[in-house]
Amino acid sequence: MPQWLHYLSDPWPLADTDLERLLGGKGASLRLLHRLGLPVPPGFTITTAAVLEFLTEGRWPDGLSSEVDWAMERLQQDAAAWSNDSSRPLIVAVRSGARQSYPGLLRTIPYCGWTSHRASGLASAQGWDEFAQFLAALLDVPISTPQGDGRTLCGELLRQAEARLGQSIADTPPFWLWAALAAVAQSSLRIPEGTGMTPGSRSAPCTAVTVQWMVPTAVAGVLFSRDPLRSDVAEMVVEAVSGTGARLMSGDATPWTCRFPRDELHPIRCFRDEQPGAPPGLAAEQLQSLRSAALLLERQGDGRGVDVEWGLFRGRLVYFQVRPLPKPVRVRKSLLEDSERERLRSLGQRGHRCWVRLEWATSLPHPTPLSWTCWQQFFSPRGGLGTAYRLLGFAPRHFRDDVGLSQLLAGRMYVDADRYPQMLCGSYPLRYSAEQLLASGPEVLHEPPTEFDPARLDPWFLLKLPHLVWVMLRSALTLHRLKHTVAEEFVLKTLPEYRAACARWTQLDFTRLAWSELLHMAERCRAWLCDDWAPRLLLPGWVGAYAWQRVDAELASALGTDAAASARMRLLQQLSLSPLHRQSAQRASAPLLDCADRFEGELELAAPARSTAEEVFTEGTVDASPWFPQSRAALEDLLRDVSPRVRGELARELATAERCLRLREISKECLLRGVDVLRRIVSEIGARKRCGDDVYFHSWSELLQRVERPTSLELARRREEWAYWRQRVVPSVLFADAPDPFGVDSRSSSATDRHSRLAGDAGDASGARVAGFVEEFRGHSLSAGVAEGPAWLAEVSPDERPPQGAVVVAQAIDAATVLGWSTAAAFVVESGGVLSHAAVTARALEKPMVRLPRALTVVPHGRLTTVNGNSGTVTVRSPAGGGSQ
Repeated sequence: MPQWLHYLSDPWPLADTDLERLLGGKGASLRLLHRLGLPVPPGFTITTAAVLEFLTEGRWPDGLSSEVDWAMERLQQDAAAWSNDSSRPLIVAVRSGARQSYPGLLRTIPYCGWTSHRASGLASAQGWDEFAQFLAALLDVPISTPQGDGRTLCGELLRQAEARLGQSIADTPPFWLWAALAAVAQSSLRIPEGTGMTPGSRSAPCTAVTVQWMVPTAVAGVLFSRDPLRSDVAEMVVEAVSGTGARLMSGDATPWTCRFPRDELHPIRCFRDEQPGAPPGLAAEQLQSLRSAALLLERQGDGRGVDVEWGLFRGRLVYFQVRPLPKPVRVRKSLLEDSERERLRSLGQRGHRCWVRLEWATSLPHPTPLSWTCWQQFFSPRGGLGTAYRLLGFAPRHFRDDVGLSQLLAGRMYVDADRYPQMLCGSYPLRYSAEQLLASGPEVLHEPPTEFDPARLDPWFLLKLPHLVWVMLRSALTLHRLKHTVAEEFVLKTLPEYRAACARWTQLDFTRLAWSELLHMAERCRAWLCDDWAPRLLLPGWVGAYAWQRVDAELASALGTDAAASARMRLLQQLSLSPLHRQSAQRASAPLLDCADRFEGELELAAPARSTAEEVFTEGTVDASPWFPQSRAALEDLLRDVSPRVRGELARELATAERCLRLREISKECLLRGVDVLRRIVSEIGARKRCGDDVYFHSWSELLQRVERPTSLELARRREEWAYWRQRVVPSVLFADAPDPFGVDSRSSSATDRHSRLAGDAGDASGARVAGFVEEFRGHSLSAGVAEGPAWLAEVSPDERPPQGAVVVAQAIDAATVLGWSTAAAFVVESGGVLSHAAVTARALEKPMVRLPRALTVVPHGRLTTVNGNSGTVTVRSPAGGGSQ
């Protein structure tokens, strides 16, 4: 008959090669510690073979019950011998330990052995508090560490346990032990997707279950024989807390941290003076013993660092586990880019051929993982973006795969160029051509697609055609209605309701909420802001942009291309210099100058809270009148030779654009106020987790504890990856089939044909004219004026400010950065429109701004550059004796 259980202090009866296979990493490490003569609390391990039979057959193997009864009796005797106290109930920890660990396989259930009867027999509340922690770990529900109210909490958890188990509970130590054994064994079913293994199959990793006496330690902690984040530093790191190790592992206590040299020739002296706050009872001699044990354990393995769990019991060191440290994470440029390139090609093989930088990149240029996963739901047909399209009368398609509409690629937000037109209607048959994407870049999303999409022209298209026509007609009627009603509805209904809702959120004291309530409040706030209110707040700006496109088209038709460009800039200048925008710029400029160099985008949750436009939230009336005298006079002067019908149509569209775009500034400030509320909640969660800035490198699901939280090494990898892509120049249009999609031109395989593409593929929009040592590139004017200075590429020095008089060249830029960098002479951007906040701010500051596709490619850093916002040209002067860059 096979042996299903092995007691720790008994000799190992099999070959050493079977040790980890049968006892898992936890059981094997305990035997290693015991073999080296280090003090290890008594315990036993149930083999992986027994757990596998439990998972496949639905019951524990025959004979295991009697082996467990025998082992628990022996464990009771050994624990009494250790503590010299036979009256205390036997309390054990039940822990998993597979040979090969995956996220989700780790499971620990502490304080097994308490019952209601045993807890009632203690004069103190310690028994109830520990019993509550056992029940919470068994049910896998998060709770704060009980502080004297454990009895009430136990009653609630017992009711949950009875409902979960579907049977009456026998509140006895054996009942709870077998329940804990089953719960830990079932952690083998948590194998994450992507491993290619079926949970519970014989090929999948299976955990062993270790039961070990919980020593009532005075101090517990972990020692890293090498710094887990900086393996090149020859120091050991110790983290320790007063009490048992359960407080350290749960995160309920902030550990005391100490560093000391690895070399045993350097004695550890006066560590309390250098690093105060050490737990009482911990002495330098014990740290030296820990160091010697760690070096001994390193020599038993392959020389890699180890982490050792230890405790201090009656002045004596005891050891609970040893694990080899993972190999240090170093995000190498080649590996990181290869991984992202392979991911993009995989998307291309699934039909997602081209990705375009989202216009929101100015407000969220380099999102941290938390910000991206928070806003990702918004950029979907089911989220706030889809709601906004439905408010405009469209019928966006729901994408049921895991790709969706948008992805974070190379640390930036991109949208699927083929799927974006389907936000109008699921049966929309057109898509953007490669020529459009190369010529216009991100601005292509404001143009109608021109190429038929073969994937949409299926046999059912003719049946879907009436629905498509109806949706387009409905959207046209909706937009016509909104042009007359959206401003008044925003002023009289949307703004007061949002003001009241935001005031209620602002008044909440999140520090007083329980942990579960705080996590619930975070998701409520995200849904309230991103899914419910953001579409309503953005609606006036969208209608205003649509009206301005009509004005632009009418001007081109009535005046011709050249005259229309001059007229457009004159009207925009009057529109930008409205009293509302003047006050907004003057009010916001002072504080932004101080924080612009560290500003990561208005919607970035890691950015500092910014309080702007207080008067928007005070009681009062917002002016939504359709005209300012300057813009009306300018329009009448421009259209003197135009027919009255065209003049009247232009006047109505311009009035709508002016009214709605002024409200857009207010709606933007309203949205930022909601983002500040969300930042407060995230900051409180981070403070309770005691993880500092690492909170922003969790995903939203990890923050809410819906999935297993990442390790410190994983957080370090994400931080390094984010920092790398933040300083990396990446094209605004990514082609999945390009040889180097993240190169300076993802459609060019070499730098030699870059200029030919600018002149050929991109046409007049960004064509280059070389005259001697001068190169002139034609772009699109966003703000009038002419200025000259040395080119300063923002992507080259993301943490620095441009020198005075420089020409700032960037992929995208936001209004706050324009204000903060107001000493620059001019701005050249790769993306953005005339109605972007950055362009509006540049016109208010009278700074030239030109949009030039691939500006970071054709404008070298430091080269003397002239920006002509009147004609939309950028002139780059080569140094003497040089040719074209």
